[in-house]
Amino acid sequence: MSLVTKTAKSHSRSVEIIALERRIFRDKRILLLVLAACVLEVVLSGRSINRAASSTHDWISIGGLLFSIWIVGALAFRTTFIKERLLFASVSIAFVLYAASGVMLPSQPIVHILRWVILLMWASATVSGIAILFETKESM
Repeated sequence: MSLVTKTAKSHSRSVEIIALERRIFRDKRILLLVLAACVLEVVLSGRSINRAASSTHDWISIGGLLFSIWIVGALAFRTTFIKERLLFASVSIAFVLYAASGVMLPSQPIVHILRWVILLMWASATVSGIAILFETKESM
C-alpha cells in the first residue's frame, strides 16, 4: 500500500468520526421519541384536514411556535447528517405553516392547502426518522 492510499483511508475515517460527532440523534431512545411525535402529528394533521377554517390569533401560541422554529432551525444547521437536516427542516416548515395559519384570516381553500402541506411535512419528517433509525441499527 502506498503512502497516499494510507493517508486517504485515515482521512476518510477521520471524516466519518467528525460526521458522527455532529449528529444530533446519537441515542436511539431520543430518536424513537421524536419519531413517535412525528407519527402522532401525522395522525392529528390528517384528522384535521377537513375541519372548518378558524383563526384564533393566539399570540402566545404563535410566540411559542416562533421559538420552536428558532430551536429546530438551529438544530438543522448544527447537524451535518443530511437525513437529520431533512427531518429538522420538515418540522421547521410545519411550524412555520402552523404560525402562518394562526395569523392569517380563515379562508377555507387556503387553510385546506396549508393543512395538506403540513401533513406532507410531518410525513417527510417521519420517513426521515425511520431512515435514520434503520441506518443507526445497521451501523451498530
